[in-house]
Amino acid sequence: AALIYNGTLTTQRTTVSTLGALERQVKESADRRSAILVVGRVAALREHLRWFDSRPLFGRQALVLHAREQSDEVADLLRSQGAVVIDDTQDGVDVYRLLLDRKIDLVAFTSASAVLNFAAQFGADQVSDLLAHTIVAVQGAAASDAVARTNITPAVQHPAGSSLAFVEAI
Repeated sequence: AALIYNGTLTTQRTTVSTLGALERQVKESADRRSAILVVGRVAALREHLRWFDSRPLFGRQALVLHAREQSDEVADLLRSQGAVVIDDTQDGVDVYRLLLDRKIDLVAFTSASAVLNFAAQFGADQVSDLLAHTIVAVQGAAASDAVARTNITPAVQHPAGSSLAFVEAI
């Protein structure tokens, strides 16, 4: 049997076990979310059919920062790889708190202005500490120069060019 929480979402979690073991697990758990229960031989096919949650960035929290005039192509490509993309322009999103609480796994800068705005918003002396537990990816020479000036150490530095190549580098 398989118990699937948040099916088709990047927060999907699946447990495969015997029906009896799943029953015990549910009774002992405080988790009362809705789930789908799959019973029978089809549950054993999970490893062969798990395209959704086997994507390379599945369930990772990503923050994409770019110049306002840039498209959201990097965000869309990260989503296609399974990431949950957080947009810093959404109402109610507290980027500082998310970073402080280590709820963001990846920060992608696609422009120098995004880097400099980030450093100005959170303080140039704080950004390296704030990003210490995240993967930082930078696209383009100008953004790479900007991270060097703000003491941010990127794990991925990619030359300007294709957004797809940038996401593949991540």
